[in-house]
Amino acid sequence: MSLDHIYLQYFTTNQAYKTKKRGGAAKKLPSRNHNSHGAFLLKSIDLAFQNFSSVKKTSKLNPILNQEDGIYLEIFGDKDYPFPVESLDNTQIHFRNIRESNDNLMATVFIPMDQRQKFISKISKYIETADNVKPKNYILINSIDYIRLATLKSFWTDKKDFPDNISDPMWFELWLQRDRVDDEMISIFCHSLDANFNEQRIDLPNTSIILVKASIQSLEKSLFLISNLLEIKYPTTTANDFLDLESSEHSDWINNLESRVISKNPGDIRVTILDTGINYNHNLLSPFISASSSSSYGDSVVGHWPLYSTLGNHHHHGSLQAGLVLYGNLVNCLESTDPISINYSLESGRILPEFGHNDPLLYGYVTKSVCLDLEIREPYAKRVYSLAVTAESTDGKPSSWSASIDNFTYEDSKRLFVISAGNNPEIFPNLDAWDNASLSKIQDPAQSWNAITVGAYTEHYNLKNPTYKGWRIFSDIGEVSPATSSSVNWIWGKNSPIKPEVVFEGGNYAISPCGTDFDYPEDLLLLTTAGVKNDFTVHKDTSAATALASKFLAEITHKYPNYWPETLRGLLIHSAEWNDKMKAYAEKTNVMSALRTFGYGIPHLQRALNSQNNSATIVVERELNILKVEKDGDIRFDELHHHKVPIPKELILKAVTENPTSLGRLKITLSYFIEPNPTSNKYATKYAYRSFGLGFNVKSPSQSEENFLATINSLAVDENYTGSQNSYEGWLFKDDFRRLGSIHSDTWEGSIADLVSMDTVVVFPIYGWGKNSKVIREDYKVRYSLIISVESDSEIDIYNGIESLIAVEQQAKTLVSVEA
Repeated sequence: MSLDHIYLQYFTTNQAYKTKKRGGAAKKLPSRNHNSHGAFLLKSIDLAFQNFSSVKKTSKLNPILNQEDGIYLEIFGDKDYPFPVESLDNTQIHFRNIRESNDNLMATVFIPMDQRQKFISKISKYIETADNVKPKNYILINSIDYIRLATLKSFWTDKKDFPDNISDPMWFELWLQRDRVDDEMISIFCHSLDANFNEQRIDLPNTSIILVKASIQSLEKSLFLISNLLEIKYPTTTANDFLDLESSEHSDWINNLESRVISKNPGDIRVTILDTGINYNHNLLSPFISASSSSSYGDSVVGHWPLYSTLGNHHHHGSLQAGLVLYGNLVNCLESTDPISINYSLESGRILPEFGHNDPLLYGYVTKSVCLDLEIREPYAKRVYSLAVTAESTDGKPSSWSASIDNFTYEDSKRLFVISAGNNPEIFPNLDAWDNASLSKIQDPAQSWNAITVGAYTEHYNLKNPTYKGWRIFSDIGEVSPATSSSVNWIWGKNSPIKPEVVFEGGNYAISPCGTDFDYPEDLLLLTTAGVKNDFTVHKDTSAATALASKFLAEITHKYPNYWPETLRGLLIHSAEWNDKMKAYAEKTNVMSALRTFGYGIPHLQRALNSQNNSATIVVERELNILKVEKDGDIRFDELHHHKVPIPKELILKAVTENPTSLGRLKITLSYFIEPNPTSNKYATKYAYRSFGLGFNVKSPSQSEENFLATINSLAVDENYTGSQNSYEGWLFKDDFRRLGSIHSDTWEGSIADLVSMDTVVVFPIYGWGKNSKVIREDYKVRYSLIISVESDSEIDIYNGIESLIAVEQQAKTLVSVEA
């Protein structure tokens, strides 16, 4: 029997929280002769200031409006030793970025001229106390190999090499500290460089990103003109090269299908497709989208692009997406005679230009601008933003595009965003689908933490076309699709989020008899609407998978329109499971490689929409107070949330006496959005990308409530605490995997007799850049959704048992309220 999920309003208490330190021995610092090392650093600083003064005097360059007078320095450390980045950001030193070479870590800092002596005094005090085992400022000074004057290359953080051509103007992204950025500053700055600039600007919480066209020689002046330069990169470029897919007229099919669409009243739910525009005149699309629900980017330079273009197959991609979002694989609709219910509509946001538009774009700005235009038109609509346009592959580090999406999803009342993982640009037919996926890195902006990143798998295998006689399918049934991408080989730290989180059908390829070539026969792809006339065509890869994921989310939104975006996102991930091929791959490799190839698996719509009598899903939506200011002025964590899960113990234990071998399953998903800080931050927790994180833990079967709380919370430790009795036995992913990204999911399986004791879940905060932000937000709160499924392999009516416990609690609350 299909039942609505249980929305839990009680059973949560707030408790004061102090984090417990995690294990791990501290690394040693480099051994130094204190006197000679200190003297060497003083000499290198003096040389840097001399060189700076000489160039400044010759060039006659001075800081522009609202900028500090100072110097950029590059500080080198050995990457095999700790590098105290937090000590490089205070009133005397302003941290700008950190980079890595083969042997060194290189931090770029800005030192205001009026703070020069205070910085030098740190080294002087180190020398004055050199006879001590640990002189003053020992950790900072011993960590530094040498210091030199920064150059423009000190700000280059793009994965591509620094440009060799220094004289020709090129477009660059300049990442600036936001508190000193405004329109006047940008105009004066670019005029001083004799540079062109784009009116687009991305403003993130701490960073502003602008596009400037200038030569490297001109940009070198930046080091004397502005004090807020953080990073320089190439602009994002997108792949506009879409497949030339053949189509044919199928008017009879279309007429038949149209007659079976029984729900053309979509209410206020929208799937907003950010792409090339949508053919809103197509008979299968027109009931759900029109020109008035379509938008395109435009500015004072290019004007507004057409809402969609009929010429060139590269412009049809959005229409292909639209058909799958509405109907899924049209083959299933055409083969059936059943009614088709569609309870949402479409919006189109064109973010890709016509061919011939050569200037680079800040795609984060373009994407947000188009989204906001649609939101202004229909401010109360509930939207699923769907983006299947990606740029180059990424090493996992945030870009202006991905950070802009993270900030957009975090702002205001939060937003749902779905992004394709991107397609493998170089598929090797001599490798299997798993190895191809491992070699292909997820593409920008799919590294976004708050968005759902979608990869592709396939169950398509029926190759009937006689043209392909002797060919074989590329991916076996249930494996990842040949073109999907992964985060297996991301180099941006072990703490990057799990990407993709889920996989949907993306079609299959075929390999030639000789095994050296591949193709994508229409038999193995997905049928959808075309970009011209009333045609059908085929679609594939992670784009098709993203369209199906967007449809999935729209259907959850229709069922639960009042749930937060965090919850809708969580239900999709919560419903995902690994199939047998995925489980086998995890056993063959390891859990982390599996997670970074296909995430949490394949979502199941009925599981996302409905509970069953023996499989109850509980939804909790709460807001956690993160910080508080102590009397001594220190910033500390404020609270954790203690959730008592209403598991019907008596009912279950009674059933166990009848069937002692009954198995149980407990699944937990925690979903929230982070506030991003995209500047270079790899080597210090203070400069973590997220403002704050959340984690969860579950009481073990044999663990007492007191021991469980003391395991997590220092404030719960008393004289009886002798150590943690918490166990991860039976859990699939365990603790370290629950701290990656901004959505965490884990599954426990074991005896249902043990499950009845696992009735406590704690949600607690994890540090990010927000704790050490210069603007302390005492009221910092994080919304989250906690989704809990309690299941039995036997016919135990867990659902109604939980409902009965809730009713008792609600009655008790009501009595207390009346008596009060």
